[in-house]
Amino acid sequence: MLLGEIAKGNNTAAFDLEWPMQALVSLAEPADEEWILARLDDMKFDGGFDFPQLSRAAECLAYSGSAKSLTYRKQIAAQLKDKELMLNVCQVAFEQICRREKIPFIKGDLFQA
Repeated sequence: MLLGEIAKGNNTAAFDLEWPMQALVSLAEPADEEWILARLDDMKFDGGFDFPQLSRAAECLAYSGSAKSLTYRKQIAAQLKDKELMLNVCQVAFEQICRREKIPFIKGDLFQA
């Protein structure tokens, strides 16, 4: 029902969908990475809630993403550099992926080309 309302442009429905989606983040698995990466461009609409769909996708990748998603993370951070919440989500996910994949990093690496 909420997805149908979102498709109709109901921004309140997008906000109501936030809590269930946030709960699902921890269920993400490595097999979900390709599906998420293929849909990132579709998640860049704001709707007044600071990119909730894109935030949840970034959080899912923090749990299950690999080094492959780091490039996408950097692109999102560069495109949305004026959105502090998105930068924070991207930074945390970047660091979690680097730790899991044993990739050395220093604070600020997310913003390096």
